[in-house]
Amino acid sequence: MVTEDILQLIKRAAAEGWKTLDLSTYGLRKIPEEITELKNLQQLNLWGNKIRNIPWKITNLNNLQRLNLRHNKIRNFPEEITNLKNLQQLDLSDNQTLEIPETITKLRNLKKLNISNNQIRYLSHTIAELKNLQQLDLSNNKIKEIPKGITELNNLQKLCLSNNKIKEIPVVIASLRNIQQLYLNNNEIMRISPVIAQLPKLQVLDIRGNQIKIIPKFLCDLPNLNTLIIRDIQNINPVKIPPPEIAFKGIDAIRNYYKQLTEQGVDHLYAAKLLVVGEAGAGKTTLTNKIQDPDCSLDTMTTHGIDIHPWTFPYNNHEFQVNIWDFGGQEIYHATHQFFLTQRSLYILVTDERKEDTDFDYWLNIIELLGKDSPIVVAQNQRDGRTRKIDIRGLKGRFENIKDIIATDLKTGTNLDELIKQLCFQLSNLPHVGDRLPKIWVKIRDFLQDNPRNYVSLKLFLSLCKKAGFKASKDSLQLSHYLHDLGIILHFQDDPLLKKTVILNPEWGTTAVYQILDNKKVKDNFGLFSRADLSDIWQDPEYQQMADELLQLMLKFKLCYQLPQQPDIFLAPELLNPEKPDYSWQPDANLIVRYEYEFMPKGILTTLIVEMNQWLKSQDLVWRNGIILQAQDTEAEIIETYSKREIRIRVRGQQKRDLLIKITHELDKIHQTFPGIKYKKLVPCNCSKTCRDSSEPHFYDDKILKQFMADGQPIQCQKSYQMINVRNLLDDVIARSSKAEKPEISRQHDTTSEPQYIEKQYIFQSSVNDPNFFGGDKLNQSNSKFGMGVNEGSIGSQARVAGEYNANGSDLSEITAMIQAMCVNVTAFPKDTRDDLLDEIEDFEAELAKQKEQPNSKKLVRRLKAIALAIPVIDAPTAEILDFAYNIVDLAEKVEPTQTEAIRGIIQQALPSADDND
Repeated sequence: MVTEDILQLIKRAAAEGWKTLDLSTYGLRKIPEEITELKNLQQLNLWGNKIRNIPWKITNLNNLQRLNLRHNKIRNFPEEITNLKNLQQLDLSDNQTLEIPETITKLRNLKKLNISNNQIRYLSHTIAELKNLQQLDLSNNKIKEIPKGITELNNLQKLCLSNNKIKEIPVVIASLRNIQQLYLNNNEIMRISPVIAQLPKLQVLDIRGNQIKIIPKFLCDLPNLNTLIIRDIQNINPVKIPPPEIAFKGIDAIRNYYKQLTEQGVDHLYAAKLLVVGEAGAGKTTLTNKIQDPDCSLDTMTTHGIDIHPWTFPYNNHEFQVNIWDFGGQEIYHATHQFFLTQRSLYILVTDERKEDTDFDYWLNIIELLGKDSPIVVAQNQRDGRTRKIDIRGLKGRFENIKDIIATDLKTGTNLDELIKQLCFQLSNLPHVGDRLPKIWVKIRDFLQDNPRNYVSLKLFLSLCKKAGFKASKDSLQLSHYLHDLGIILHFQDDPLLKKTVILNPEWGTTAVYQILDNKKVKDNFGLFSRADLSDIWQDPEYQQMADELLQLMLKFKLCYQLPQQPDIFLAPELLNPEKPDYSWQPDANLIVRYEYEFMPKGILTTLIVEMNQWLKSQDLVWRNGIILQAQDTEAEIIETYSKREIRIRVRGQQKRDLLIKITHELDKIHQTFPGIKYKKLVPCNCSKTCRDSSEPHFYDDKILKQFMADGQPIQCQKSYQMINVRNLLDDVIARSSKAEKPEISRQHDTTSEPQYIEKQYIFQSSVNDPNFFGGDKLNQSNSKFGMGVNEGSIGSQARVAGEYNANGSDLSEITAMIQAMCVNVTAFPKDTRDDLLDEIEDFEAELAKQKEQPNSKKLVRRLKAIALAIPVIDAPTAEILDFAYNIVDLAEKVEPTQTEAIRGIIQQALPSADDND
């Protein structure tokens, strides 16, 4: 049904000669015929309705250039639509279309066609008739083969075929001589066809989420290829050549690798990392010694931290070099595992058969989480002839990377030969063994491993590389990256202090760190230590010379933090008092979020303590399993219950939403350091019958809530059975991506050239990383918000007349800041989309300028919708793109809260993963 409001809007558009009309998300079942009288119309947005048919009279819109029909139910088009001679852009995405209507292929002037998110299995050859087409988006369909008709689109510059079922790249694609961007991510492709080398203008190639093992050399010869996307956090190819440590760094690193292979010749890598793990006292050090020398005596010394031992065995006429990492099993060391338990390694899990509580679950889970597909050999250390029955079949069913379980007696040597033989077999079959490397790389690697020094300066490292034959410093730094990733050296090139030193002996560096954690005085002080203490702890002259660097290493690993206003005092949270301090907490009107983990690695809370120490209410209110934070008059209680695999957050005070968002944002960042970690973020019910005032309310999984919210449906409480408004549940806990300080980028409008971006001093005066953000000198507002200093009352908590916008000075300054942030983040979008987005932002700014005299939020909302509609479909948006999207939602909340959900829905269609990161 077409409402009177819509008809009045169309009538006004006709009277004023509008060029753009936005009727998105109005629930329209048909296109009002009155639209066909808008002779000047150039852009028509009908996104998010329920339209099934296109009236033939739409052909009266002779000047129409852009038609957006995304997220409707359109199946067919009238033949007359071919009369839209000026139509250049058509969006038919998310219509559940099974095929492209033949009539569409007769729109000869079409330049952009989006038919993503449908059910298309094949394309008719008539697609070739769209000779002027420059951009074609076929992502998220069911296409198995790249249609031959596409290869006749000689003007095509951008082709999106992501998230289909394509198995190979056909030869005919070589005819796309003008293609600049090719998106083939998330298909079933196993090899990159040589025909790609015949695309001279190709700039962007996205092949994430396929089964590609070799990145071929011919890609390096494409002169304009500047972006090669092989992986993200979730979508990784099983690349073997070049070594993934190189390939995942992008096309420049790959070019350099092949260049050096050509210049230096090829050698092969026969080396690997063996990690010996298990609980304290299980016999790890004894086994490590027995591997190197089966006749050695039993070792009764306890390993503190990590010991690294070299071992070699013969393999195919080569000497296979192994670094055995012997890990201390004490719980205090568990939080550091994430830094050393690496992929593409072999793990041996040692168990003590005298104990009935061997923690298989923890060790196997942490290896699976951090080591991914790395193989595991379980060594059952029998003592005094005792053997415990274990469910071998069940273990292997749950953990597929367990290759063998061998019972051995380290005292008598029973089955030791069998165990060592299995280790040699698994090591020699690791995927990186035999990697082709430039000869100089292997030469320098061997030289560094034989070097007696524990560390060298970066200057000396570069000098050594130059003497060995490297011609450029960047080549030496690439080798440093590679050796660092393999754990052969430690070189943190992204740290201003640590990048100046290359640690040749990682054990030397880690031993220094563990000496702090093992020190009696530091333990007795519950983790507190001073710079003066370091001189007593690190008595080795080499340690004393490198004290600043080693302390920075601890800070980088998030193992300690510097106390506020005490530059020489530090605290290691792993050593905090386990006893909960005495404090009072008023549970009324709290915001609550709970995290439940399928498997909970050690160190999440201690890392959070380090990251959020600026907001500590008091050093007396932080303990090993909890922390109290304070931001002005707002407090948060965070408690970890490891036995329940749970972190519970309660926040009270005037700005509880902001503090909660900051906490969950930091937790999300920590979770990203454990790729593949599985957890639920739970939000409490607020039903009036049972949960609102209950200490044990029903909890919902926030992912399920977001699905209900996207569908506009309420959800039922499982305790009171009351139907609950989902938006009210999520409004206080939906996390925005933080807006850290960045340089402002503004656009100079020039109709004769490409947009230029000019860096200026960024004017934001607030940052989520600023400990003085609440109540400091930087802001005088009593209710400042995280990220933008937004007043509490302006986010929908005060009544506002629909269609009216109160353009007060505070709102305008905040909106201006949001726009400036969008101008910064727009550079993360593809270049062709970037220009459209900037145009829409400029239109919004122009409309905003009028608001001082004629407040009208409806016009601003239309402009915001236009910005949202200009966002392309992106499967894996970057943090900058998500920030851009969140700013649009924030702007909607400022200018017209009633339209926020509609705009959020538009964005979620383009950025489906934005809903998961909300």
